[in-house]
Amino acid sequence: MSQVKLTIGNRSYTVACPDGQEAHIAKLGSMIDQRYSALGEAHTPQETQNLLFTALFLADELDEAKSAPPPAAEPAPLADDGDKGKAGKKAELKAEIEELRQSEQKLTDERDALIEELNALKEAGDSAQVDMFGEDVLAARLEELASRAELCAEALEGNGASS
Repeated sequence: MSQVKLTIGNRSYTVACPDGQEAHIAKLGSMIDQRYSALGEAHTPQETQNLLFTALFLADELDEAKSAPPPAAEPAPLADDGDKGKAGKKAELKAEIEELRQSEQKLTDERDALIEELNALKEAGDSAQVDMFGEDVLAARLEELASRAELCAEALEGNGASS
């Protein structure tokens, strides 16, 4: 155990603390001394009352900090390589956005083609007499197309959520 000497107001206090915590305790003591000094003319002759008021100030600040909404996360700053670095980063972001748009368009086109093929197969199944084996093949093909359409839809939703 170590000991730290704290000065609060015009009095000194010796406080025991775990080894390695001396700087932290000294910092806390400095914070208490600042709040104690903020009492100004409100100081009373009784030191315990002054320390109580100081503790109340600190408790009020802590309560406000706990009830305050968390600060909004700030976006990561662009690397400051001058205008050239910022322009390069913007170009990379634009290229990535364009790539996502193209991917989204490709998936939309594939989904639309699958829907058309699915509708055509449904119409063929409704209008033609198909033997028992043909119905099984048709049903399997319809299920396969429906699954592919669902995967395309999920991929589109994923692209939309990330852009």
